[in-house]
Amino acid sequence: IDGSPRSATYTVAAPGGSWDTADNGAYTVALQAGQVLDTSGNAVAANGALTSFNVAVPVTPPPSADPVRVEAESMELQGFQVLNNGHGSNDQMIQATGSGAHVAGFDFTDANGLYNIKLGYFDESDGQSQLSLLLNGETVDSFVWDADAGASIVNETSYAEREITGLAIEAGDRLELSGLPDAGEPLRIDFLEYVFVSDLPAV
Repeated sequence: IDGSPRSATYTVAAPGGSWDTADNGAYTVALQAGQVLDTSGNAVAANGALTSFNVAVPVTPPPSADPVRVEAESMELQGFQVLNNGHGSNDQMIQATGSGAHVAGFDFTDANGLYNIKLGYFDESDGQSQLSLLLNGETVDSFVWDADAGASIVNETSYAEREITGLAIEAGDRLELSGLPDAGEPLRIDFLEYVFVSDLPAV
């Protein structure tokens, strides 16, 4: 090909297949001897600093360490009904409307990570309801409401909490509370709260 100059465009492959914050920094491109030749076979001289470029992938701040509360009445409900009651954290809670399984769920939208979960509910003395926490349809915790330390109604003495620690959750995961009411205890649930603990372990 007659004429000069001629140019060639090279693409630098990212370490590990993608550029991330660990790759941030200055890079120098070196031309090795004998790697670029003209049509007559004449090699371009080696150049240890042909060009340079910088990588600056934005650093994403870590998730807040403050708890995030999801009120039960804001979840998608199957079988539950919303009950107005001043003992609820938002003056509301949910309760079962009959027998059989009842489900309350939501889609997780925060950062991937390990989270501690806290459930606020009312363990009344007139029944032993059952509740399970499901992650994408798989049970990660299940327990019977058998403390019976309070009254047979909603009040400060029947209020109880359940904690699940170190649960790996990713954005888009589905969290559900699935329960069975028992006798006079209508499975009253106040909230689910989660707090970021750490990043997910490296695979």
